[in-house]
Amino acid sequence: MTDWIEKAMNRTWELSNDEIPINSNGEIIKIFSDNPKINELLKKIQTSKNHRETIEYCAMINVLDPDFIYAYYKKSLAYYELKEHDEAIRCCKTGLEKNDKRIDFEFGLAWYNKCLKKYEEAIDCCDRSLEIDPNRTRVLALKAGILANQEKYEEAIDCCDKALVIEPTTIILLKIKISILIIDNKYEQAIGCYDKALAIEPNDEELQRERQDVLEIISMKEKT
Repeated sequence: MTDWIEKAMNRTWELSNDEIPINSNGEIIKIFSDNPKINELLKKIQTSKNHRETIEYCAMINVLDPDFIYAYYKKSLAYYELKEHDEAIRCCKTGLEKNDKRIDFEFGLAWYNKCLKKYEEAIDCCDRSLEIDPNRTRVLALKAGILANQEKYEEAIDCCDKALVIEPTTIILLKIKISILIIDNKYEQAIGCYDKALAIEPNDEELQRERQDVLEIISMKEKT
């Protein structure tokens, strides 16, 4: 069961885009500056493979321009990769103080609180994000995963269904719903979701294997 919860959680992160932040209107956030020094640092951030370096470059940007919110965004992601979740949370909170809702820092706060197993705080962050834009599917998916971790399966499935109304052909959303249905022992419903997903991606070998595993579980239960 734990494995399926982790699958639901990890699949949520796949819905996020850590390179191109987009606002609630679907517009790409400005990630360049009129200051040439900041632009040079941004180039270094984009090519850096070292998270500590990224954090340093972001800090240098915010010395030059404390309101350049993309730097807080990238710094939070770097801290996350280093598993320094408290620092990632601090960056998001600073970003929120500076932000005019152009970047969904609430999603970051929700995810990092989830990593610290602060599930109620994470749910509150999801709800605040959804107040800004109820159609944020990755937030609905994350909330679903957290609710599943709290064994609130019906609420979790409801979040998945809301997300799938918005994006009915997004495979990751279907996979998240499948994971939660399996946690809740609703294997027949999970097969129905597998069939929907495979109609969209018929060559997805992971889906094919998982579907067969669930069919075997159903068969074993019928024999007992």
